[in-house]
Amino acid sequence: MSYLDVVLNSWPMQIIFNGSFSVDTFYMISGLLVTYVFLKELDKSGGHFGLKKLFLYFFHRYWRLTPAYAMGIAFIAGLWTHVADGPLWQFTNSEETYCRKNWWRNLLYIQNLYDQENKCYDVAWYLGTDMQFYVAALPILLALYKIPVLGLSLIGTYFVATTVGTALIIHFRDIPASMGENMKNTNMDQMNKYMNYVYFVPWCRMGPYLIGMFLGNVLYKTKMEIKLRPLVIAIGWILSTAMGLTLIFGTYHYNNGDQIMSNALRSIYGAGSRSAWGLVIGWIVFACVTGHGGYINTVLSWKALIPLSRLTYSAYLVHFYVLVALFASQENVYFFNHYLLLLWFLGVLSATMLVAFVFSLAFEAPMIELEKIILQRDNKPSLSRVPTQLKRDSLSIFEIPRIKTLTNQDNRNDRLK
Repeated sequence: MSYLDVVLNSWPMQIIFNGSFSVDTFYMISGLLVTYVFLKELDKSGGHFGLKKLFLYFFHRYWRLTPAYAMGIAFIAGLWTHVADGPLWQFTNSEETYCRKNWWRNLLYIQNLYDQENKCYDVAWYLGTDMQFYVAALPILLALYKIPVLGLSLIGTYFVATTVGTALIIHFRDIPASMGENMKNTNMDQMNKYMNYVYFVPWCRMGPYLIGMFLGNVLYKTKMEIKLRPLVIAIGWILSTAMGLTLIFGTYHYNNGDQIMSNALRSIYGAGSRSAWGLVIGWIVFACVTGHGGYINTVLSWKALIPLSRLTYSAYLVHFYVLVALFASQENVYFFNHYLLLLWFLGVLSATMLVAFVFSLAFEAPMIELEKIILQRDNKPSLSRVPTQLKRDSLSIFEIPRIKTLTNQDNRNDRLK
């Protein structure tokens, strides 16, 4: 039996095969934070949303994401060829050409909408979708504040549209339900169809973001003062855990090729699984910020994670190219096993965080401080400020929120500061 067969028949490896659910974690958190913070800020201004606030709404997000991102694009376009060398290095140079030609698409955040074969900055499709969600969210946010029923109706309408639309695309184009489906007999043409028609496009990925928006509205309306009976809390954790495990491990026989998904099952799973994952993460956040998180909340609040959380955006921008530099420069043949993969994982993770630290100090952190100087935002409330248990330096979409357990009235007052 080859090592590939061992991997495909390994239950723990399903975590890797279905690892793309992590993207939907960020979508959910991003939708939640944008909604909660926007409604809080609008409440402080008495519901006024003029041209200045409209400008700041878009300026802050663009300024927060773009400078470091632009430097990454410039690096690929100008210096990437000289980073390393090796037998496979020649196959990495195409992205340099694409970035020199198509960089402007990335800076407009439309790179994921067309011509995926010639895209610059391979992993940046996510930034495109998140920026597009951010733009589309504004009318929903205003409606949630001014006419809540209309806002909730828009969330529901968008959610139905993205779910049904994804199911129809998968069904009529005969597309796989996920990247992990039938990996033993992977058809690259089918996989490319999945990536281009489902994975990269915003209209098929908005479900978790909308769930986050709904949850953010709930937390804003209730001021996070929600008391649940122990039985309800237990049921919530049981259902959330069961759903999460099912999404990760339930496709085992379909991923290793033992069984083939029917067209109907493929459409249902492909259209609903990512939103279901959004519900799983949504429950964890909801339980923790309302004081029902228990030990889960204690782990997520571990202060040792805070320094690393400051590097997550830069780590996202550089991680793929750390991997490419490592593997494309290899001059030896390796016989894979679990221990070698674990060793490489730890090494790549450490190297990524080290590069991210330098990258953040050079290009990300200075621009954050410069924005504060330009807008004089050092001590003023802004769209980048969030409650204690969702504390972040800015509306970065990659920092996992710090979650703080709330057990008494003093803590409830503190979390709203």
